[in-house]
Amino acid sequence: MVLSLMLTCCVSKPTVPSNEEAITVIKDKVQNAAERWASGDGMGYVDMVATDVTYMDDIASPELLVGRDKFKVYAENIGANVPPHKPILSAFHWQFYDEIVVLTYRYQGDFDGQLAPPWRITSVFRFANNDWLSVHENWSLVKEPEAESDE
Repeated sequence: MVLSLMLTCCVSKPTVPSNEEAITVIKDKVQNAAERWASGDGMGYVDMVATDVTYMDDIASPELLVGRDKFKVYAENIGANVPPHKPILSAFHWQFYDEIVVLTYRYQGDFDGQLAPPWRITSVFRFANNDWLSVHENWSLVKEPEAESDE
């Protein structure tokens, strides 16, 4: 009993990186994934997700995808059809909850000066096994306000 108490009190929870360290690592993962996506390689996003990731978007995956394997098939199929472009990431907003980080940001493709409609993204990252991996991704198109008619 004394040994189990000693082990319980002396085993420490892994140290979660500081907010600044989390921002650096996660932003690098997101930027790398976006650059790979913009060159037709959907695996950048696959590399940053956990095995139990959940994903949905407004266009090709309105139903929830559960698991890295399903997300991988989805990303490979969609990513292969994305024309080359420059990814523009903006409006980063961070929320920190110990080993959980919620990141919201925008993704917009620049196709030789033609800007595609922007996406609003929410990513939830979890720190486990000394790495930040996304456990949830939600991509939705930014809806422009409808123009009022002159009638």
